[in-house]
Amino acid sequence: MELSIWKYLLLQWVQKCNFIENITCIEDSDIEAFFNFYAQHAQVKLPASSSNRTFHMGQLKTFLRDIYPNFKPRLELDGRIVTADFIYVYTLLMHYTCVQSPSEYFHNICKNLPDNIQQCIATFFQQTIKNPEMTRIRLHETIINIQYITENNFSVNSSSCSPLSHISVHNISDGNSYFLNSYKDSPSFDNDVSASTSTSPVTSGPTKRELISLLDRSQWANPSTSKTELLEQRTRELLGLRAQLETERYEKTVLEEQILENQIEINSLSKENLEQKKQLAKFSATLQSKHDNEDNYLHSNELDSLKRQLLKDLSIKDAILAENNDEIYELKSKLVKVSSKLKVSEKHVLVCMDRINDLELRLENATQVLTEKADDIACLQRDKLELQECLQETRAELHNGREVLNASSDLLETSDSTCSLNTTSENLGCSVVDKHLREKQQENDKLRQQLAVIVEEKSNMLRKLLTIVQPHSLEMSSSTEDSQLMCLIVHSMDQLSVRYEQELQRVKELQVQVNTLKQQNVQCEEFIQEQIRNKKSLDRILGQSQSTLLATIEKLQQRDNECGQSIYISQELEKKDEQLARVGSELIQLCSQKRILEEHISDEKECSFNQRQKLKAQEMTIQSQQYQLAEQRQRLNDAQQQLECLIHRISAKFDHDTTSSPTSENRLKQVENMLICLMDRMRNQHKRKKCESQLSERSPSQASSQLTIMSTEKLYDEEHNAAKTNQSLNPETEETTIHNGGQTQLSQQLEVGRQLLCKQKQDKAHVEQQLKDANENQRRLEHRLKEQTELLQKRESTSQALQEQIIIQTQQLEKSQQELNDSQRRLKEAQQQLHKQDSLILHVNKLENLIKEEQRKNLSLEQEQIQQMEHKRIIEKEFKAIQCTLAKREEELEKNKAQLDLSTKRLEKIAIKLGEQQANLSKTQREKAQSKQTQIEQAEIITVLKREKESLLLELRKNKERTSRSEEKQAILEQQRVMAETARVATYERMIKLERECKKTNVNTIRDLQLQLKDVEKEKDRLFLEVGGLNLEIMQQQRRTADLSAQLQQANEHIDAMRTSLQVKENNNYNAQQLEMIERAYMQQLADARQELKDQRLDMEGKLEKMKTKMRTLCTAEMNRIKEKHERNVANNKVELEKLTVQNTKYEEHTRNLSAEIMRLNEKILEQQNQIDILRTKQRHFQDDVPKTTANFGSNLPMEDVEGEVFNNTNLTDLKLGSVPNMTAEELQYRNSLQPPHLKSAYAVQYDLGIQDDLKRST
Repeated sequence: MELSIWKYLLLQWVQKCNFIENITCIEDSDIEAFFNFYAQHAQVKLPASSSNRTFHMGQLKTFLRDIYPNFKPRLELDGRIVTADFIYVYTLLMHYTCVQSPSEYFHNICKNLPDNIQQCIATFFQQTIKNPEMTRIRLHETIINIQYITENNFSVNSSSCSPLSHISVHNISDGNSYFLNSYKDSPSFDNDVSASTSTSPVTSGPTKRELISLLDRSQWANPSTSKTELLEQRTRELLGLRAQLETERYEKTVLEEQILENQIEINSLSKENLEQKKQLAKFSATLQSKHDNEDNYLHSNELDSLKRQLLKDLSIKDAILAENNDEIYELKSKLVKVSSKLKVSEKHVLVCMDRINDLELRLENATQVLTEKADDIACLQRDKLELQECLQETRAELHNGREVLNASSDLLETSDSTCSLNTTSENLGCSVVDKHLREKQQENDKLRQQLAVIVEEKSNMLRKLLTIVQPHSLEMSSSTEDSQLMCLIVHSMDQLSVRYEQELQRVKELQVQVNTLKQQNVQCEEFIQEQIRNKKSLDRILGQSQSTLLATIEKLQQRDNECGQSIYISQELEKKDEQLARVGSELIQLCSQKRILEEHISDEKECSFNQRQKLKAQEMTIQSQQYQLAEQRQRLNDAQQQLECLIHRISAKFDHDTTSSPTSENRLKQVENMLICLMDRMRNQHKRKKCESQLSERSPSQASSQLTIMSTEKLYDEEHNAAKTNQSLNPETEETTIHNGGQTQLSQQLEVGRQLLCKQKQDKAHVEQQLKDANENQRRLEHRLKEQTELLQKRESTSQALQEQIIIQTQQLEKSQQELNDSQRRLKEAQQQLHKQDSLILHVNKLENLIKEEQRKNLSLEQEQIQQMEHKRIIEKEFKAIQCTLAKREEELEKNKAQLDLSTKRLEKIAIKLGEQQANLSKTQREKAQSKQTQIEQAEIITVLKREKESLLLELRKNKERTSRSEEKQAILEQQRVMAETARVATYERMIKLERECKKTNVNTIRDLQLQLKDVEKEKDRLFLEVGGLNLEIMQQQRRTADLSAQLQQANEHIDAMRTSLQVKENNNYNAQQLEMIERAYMQQLADARQELKDQRLDMEGKLEKMKTKMRTLCTAEMNRIKEKHERNVANNKVELEKLTVQNTKYEEHTRNLSAEIMRLNEKILEQQNQIDILRTKQRHFQDDVPKTTANFGSNLPMEDVEGEVFNNTNLTDLKLGSVPNMTAEELQYRNSLQPPHLKSAYAVQYDLGIQDDLKRST
């Protein structure tokens, strides 16, 4: 099997495990995260330590080191496992959970896989059992050997299972799909190719195909050796060099195109040069005509001085305007700030107004509430006084009645009837008075509560008032009465209203002032905008004049520059023409040489490439043959060991069995045959040694081939250097001669390499023939060995299978015993929890008896009913638990039956296998008498298996007996359930009868006890909720225990439940006596509590009165503080308003001054405009009156006095001709920079260097 297919199998297994999400390739998976979940499910344990130690995160390497010590994974610099070894690590993890320490979880995962994959995995495990050494080489060999067993089966359904590209296994072997999957395993190739392809913009199609084909062959080959790796590196280097050659060709074509474009440009430039020469001639004629006009020199100087003066004046005025603009900008910013402050103050005033309105409304509501509550208090006081008077009157009347009775003793003695009537009347009066007193006390309590509420509301109102009055700093007196306090509040509110009106008036005045200031600001802004418009118009006029001057100056400069450039270009063009002619000739020579070299190199590359492919194919065949030879050696060694064992046995038995002549003769024949086989093996080994010696002799030929490869690489390097020389385009011809010499050397080396390759081919042909002969001899021997080893393997496989089944059955028995022990333990815990539940139920019953023992006669029937209902609940819970346990036990029985059926099927299969083995043994006994000992051993195995079969049958019978017993117990439980249901029905009917009787007898008593029962019922509900939560927990635990409990233990649980119910009844009777004592103590506690409540009420009333006095004093003090604060705030506001008024007056004066200054500036600007108009008219008159002058040829001559100065001869001629532009500061600075240092200060007075910045600002 190929590695790509095995990767797919492992990927299917990993996806079924569901430990990692979104896996597309094994190399991209996180193997450490997979191992963390794997260790949890598989319960990985160390073999060395006695204690079971589980692995934690990041211990995959320790797992491999401890459990598979022969396998050593390759690690990266970070300490992680290389992605190429992920295949072997996943295979080892699968082997551990399926073979070494099998687990049901992973067995189920393997069962869910397709049948083809299961067959492949099974064959892999069989081969690992045969060869238990888990090394990288052994794993690779086993994976490849799976192909001989399951290739036919897997090729049928591989097209439906392949996730790579939905193609079959044969299509995968073509290489393209595997190249995509294994692309990540070759980073070196990616780097090499990326370096080469980044320079080349376009790569041809055949080169890509060659790359893919080479990589496919290198990837699909058998395990690589050092030679193959060198060949792969060299091929990669060759491909990189080929890419570089392509880039150089591309660059060469680009350069040729550039050369053609340059030639075209040179022709166009030569034409332009001729045209420019003509223009230069025209310009020279015009310049000569201009130099003649030198008479206007003085007149032009005067104009320049006037212009300079005008520019100075304009600059001064611009500076003044800029200062005015800055001042205006500052004033605007100040106005914005003042307006923002005014807006904020307006908002603040509005907020204060809203707050004052809200406070007024709250005060009105509070006064109304206070008046209402004062009226209520007055009414209550009146009622209180009336009640006190009534009580005094009743007490006086009673006192008088007693005195009359004491005085009239005779009447008492004579008339008993009258006395009885008087006493009855007095008792009735006392009772009536007591009732009235109680009602009045209740009313007083209600009134006191209302008073407390009113006091609290009053205190809250006072607090609110304090918070309201504090910012206004009002004064409050230290009076305590409410009426005085209300008067103070009203007085303070009047003061607040007056102050509020005053502040409103001030606000209105401020608004008027603000409006006036706004109007003034608007007028100022309009005036400023008009000035800005005038200034912009003036700036535009000045800009136009300056632009015209600059344009004329720039035109002249451009013409001068063009003339100089045309001269310079003409010189350079002549030089370039000569250089291009030289370069063209050199390029033609180099191109011709390069083409010859490329053709030669391409031929040599094709030859070397074909030779390398052939060498690779031969090396691959040699490697495969070497692997086959190694496998055959191992097999032969195993066969030799077996033969040696047989020889020892035969020699031992030969001494004992000398009498049996026919058997001894047959054995001797077998020994002779075995010796012949050994001789043949020795001969084959001798031949192999010869082949290996020949290979070692031909290794120097391979070394020579490597030298040729190195020489070809040198050739590629030299080609690269030649390409660089072509890019530099050096005109030297010496390098071409060197390249020709190098090419001749390369051609000689290539011829030598070809000869060496031919010799290697001949040597390899001889080696291949010898290897074929050796392989034929080995095949013959292998056929003989296979016939003998197959019988032994079959017997060993059957024995191993039986042993495995026995081990599995013993493990299952141990697990079942452990489960039984756990179930017993859990049942004990459940019994303890049931006892706790019974104790809680007893506690609930105690509480219920405490409530109902006040009247035993009326409520005794109800207690019995409650007990019966509780018994019913307990019975129902037990019945539900029993049903759940029965259902779960039935499920367990079904599972056990299924397991028994499986075990019977296995036994039947074993029996069938035993019958087949017996038939085989009978045949072997007839055919061969030598296999008696083996038959005896097999007979012993059969007896052991029969015994095991009998033991299993006994276990089956026991299981059947257990199932029958469990069915009988289920029937008994069903009968008990029926009886319980009948008893429940009977108890329900009794309960109905008792409820009817109790309803008739206990209607009057329940009315009196409802108040007491409510409190107790709340506690009862709370306890019932707790019991319900406990019952839920108990039910969950019972369900868990029911799954694991046995049938005998269930009966014991039922008996224990009945015993506990009897104990509950006894405890209920005992608790009833205790509840009576608790009830009496409870009544005494109630009486004591009532007395304590009365005492606490009296204490609270005294405390409330003290709190009232304290609150009154605090309210007065806080009102005084509020008044003081309010006055302070008002004074501060006044001071701020005065400051604002002063600032506004200042701003008004400042704006007036600014307006006056702006008027003055406007007048000055108008005067300047008039002066400018007058000067313009004068300029026009001067220009019209100037006469034309004749040219003086002597003016063109250079003068020694004028050299180095600013105004040289050219400038003088311009002045004479009258073609002088308007001077600017930039031009003057430029001319001053041209001066020598001793003359730079001479013209500093004629212009101001700071004018330029002013002009830029104005524009």
